[in-house]
Amino acid sequence: MKITMINGSPKAKNSASESLLSILKGYCNLAAPDLVLNKMVIEEENMAEIWKSDALVIAFPLYIDSVPSHLLRCLIQIEEYARLHGQERTSEETIKVYVVINNGFFQGKQNMPAIEVMQHWTKRCGFEFGQAVGVGGGGMINFIKNVPDGHGPKKNLTLALREMAGNILQKKSGETKVFELNYPAWAYKWQAEYGWRMAARKNGLKSKDLNKRA
Repeated sequence: MKITMINGSPKAKNSASESLLSILKGYCNLAAPDLVLNKMVIEEENMAEIWKSDALVIAFPLYIDSVPSHLLRCLIQIEEYARLHGQERTSEETIKVYVVINNGFFQGKQNMPAIEVMQHWTKRCGFEFGQAVGVGGGGMINFIKNVPDGHGPKKNLTLALREMAGNILQKKSGETKVFELNYPAWAYKWQAEYGWRMAARKNGLKSKDLNKRA
């Protein structure tokens, strides 16, 4: 079974999407590198790898309640390729799609519009939708890498990604999961605002400048 894990973050490295895929690869016992789509065009050799896959796992950050624009261009390219080559695959060879989305808001339900976009895209490509996971509090994911799985803020995340990994390996479908990290909402908000204030100071601004209107 060929599983292709796609990192759809615009960041070249150290993205939350990269961290989430790393966790999933551990549960799937996969050592293969991610396919990074951080540009608006998929190279021909990468498209060939996508088309040979039995399952696609696409991870990306939420951008304005939807898919990042560069990734949307790539999804359209995959859809066009599937329209041209769909007859080459039998119904038993249909690609299964799994989606992992993270957002900077605390609430995981913010990911639902993007999940619906991916469900419609999957259908248009002639693929099958397997499962989606929507994680709230994405700004924290890289800060909890060293927390043991299943503990503290990673409890909900561990349960969801372990279940997804099992479904991927069996090419099964599962229920959509949207959730928050196990962390107080007030603490997440405070830390985010503190980070903004520190970034403002580094750029020669004062905290009060953050409240100015253009």
